[in-house]
Amino acid sequence: MMKKYISVILALLMISVSAMSVGALEYGGEWNGHTSASGKNFSDVPETHWAKDNIARTVSKGWFDGYPDGTFHPDASISRAEAMTVFVNFLGLQLKNVDESSYYDVKTTDWYSPYIETGKKLFPQITTYNGQQPFQPEMPITREDTVYALVIALKYNDKVVNADQSILNMFKDKNSISELIKPYMAVAVKYALVSGYDDGTIGAQDPLTRAEFATLLSRGSTVGFGTGGGLEDVSEPETPPAADTNTTIAGRVVDASDTPMQGVSINCSDGTTATTDVNGQYIIATAAADVTIKASKEGYVDARTTITVTQGITNYAETLKLVRAAQGTISGKVYDAVVQDGVIEGAAINFRANGNTTTGEISATAISGADGSFSVSLPAGTYTAECSKEGYSTAYVTVVSMENAVQQNITLAPRMDGTAFILTWGENPSDIDSHFTGPKSDGSRFHVYFHNRKAYDGSTEAANLDRDDIDSYGPETVTLLEQKDGVYRYSVHDYTNRSSTNSKALSLSGAKVTVYVDGEYKTVFNVPVNTEGTIWTVFELNGTTITPINTMAYQSVPGGIGGGEASRNNDVNLISSEMAEK
Repeated sequence: MMKKYISVILALLMISVSAMSVGALEYGGEWNGHTSASGKNFSDVPETHWAKDNIARTVSKGWFDGYPDGTFHPDASISRAEAMTVFVNFLGLQLKNVDESSYYDVKTTDWYSPYIETGKKLFPQITTYNGQQPFQPEMPITREDTVYALVIALKYNDKVVNADQSILNMFKDKNSISELIKPYMAVAVKYALVSGYDDGTIGAQDPLTRAEFATLLSRGSTVGFGTGGGLEDVSEPETPPAADTNTTIAGRVVDASDTPMQGVSINCSDGTTATTDVNGQYIIATAAADVTIKASKEGYVDARTTITVTQGITNYAETLKLVRAAQGTISGKVYDAVVQDGVIEGAAINFRANGNTTTGEISATAISGADGSFSVSLPAGTYTAECSKEGYSTAYVTVVSMENAVQQNITLAPRMDGTAFILTWGENPSDIDSHFTGPKSDGSRFHVYFHNRKAYDGSTEAANLDRDDIDSYGPETVTLLEQKDGVYRYSVHDYTNRSSTNSKALSLSGAKVTVYVDGEYKTVFNVPVNTEGTIWTVFELNGTTITPINTMAYQSVPGGIGGGEASRNNDVNLISSEMAEK
């Protein structure tokens, strides 16, 4: 039995012809041949089905119907077009004549076009592309979009402005809720229009099944109406500005053995979707500030992570790993970022569901042993490990619970003044290096790397590299001790493949750079996915501003590192000319 909704939201399946406001619409094949649903039993909804009563009630009201063959398909999903049709009929709205569609993917001749135009205030508007607005009629509707519509349909929208969002802290996956939807979700929870799943999640990005949809509609209709004015109080949706087509999110999906996975469905909290290619790669355009990404494939556990988006560039999400549905294990060691091969005993580790989740319900805990090792058993899937110990900066690392678990290590940096940059990566390539350059008082620039691990500005130590890791994983830690006016630049070089002109090894290494400022976690950068190059220019630092660069190039083509700007070229030339054999 699938998870059940404890409370409410909305419903529908196939709408009875007798309930339609327009009888001349051309329906899809499954909509043909409908008859009155009153008193109908469905062959695939037995008396013992958990949603039997709610399905019966909503069908008897004429809000929707089953299929002509006498089935209901309770486990099938509801498309956005179908859901909109239900809302319009549920509210008894008069259909609009459609001379021109508001959405580039909805034709005026589509059967659902009048319903979408009539009820479009009920759905949040999806990010636009090149000035065009999509509706995505065939995509399954998510739970959060249904909540948004339900709050408006039941006239609770006057409660949204001052909604206390702290009520969402009860859900361990609260970070999966889109920022726009959070106040609506808070209202829905407060007024018992909806509550979470029985496993403590809210499932904001989950598609609704027909049985769930029917249950939510039935229960929602019994809660009663608020006083918020409903649809009449909602402004006609304005077309938001076109997304900057230069603002994208790129990522990659692999299986438990790190093999790229093709055909994985990518669904994002801003309404964008994609499918991974043969390299397991996806790329989407966005105008959102924060995006939750969900990767799904039949037979695997969904993987989720959240990324903060910088406008005008490609933002790289961490690689998502899909594993089979089963109990799994997360194990590894906790290492000191500045002590070579130094392990940490007694580090406390909290595990939360999904990637990049820093707050919310804790799924499991562990304490590292004398050799730094830890291990926990959890349902297969993606988690965030929050690792802490007195004297160290708290670290957040995405890990995966799976059968035949591989080592998933955590690095803690000692708390210190200044800014620290910690480089970690996977097993291959075995040797990649940190390179950090910055301004000196005489107008020149210093270069910290394995051959010059301490940089001085006059007699003052400006920055240092703790060690040169040459046997995989890292960490390597660069610390900026004395910052002055000017631009600092951090790059990562694939020393193992330094002579190659066609290598993706660095891009596939899982390399990431985590930034701490005065002992507090600041941000993390993930290596660009499936991109050739042996030098990754990661970011620039100027004052307190960290600007992502995220370009890949070869050492022999220094102009490609920084987009041809003279200062960056000088840095690359500096790195190239000073490169030494180990």
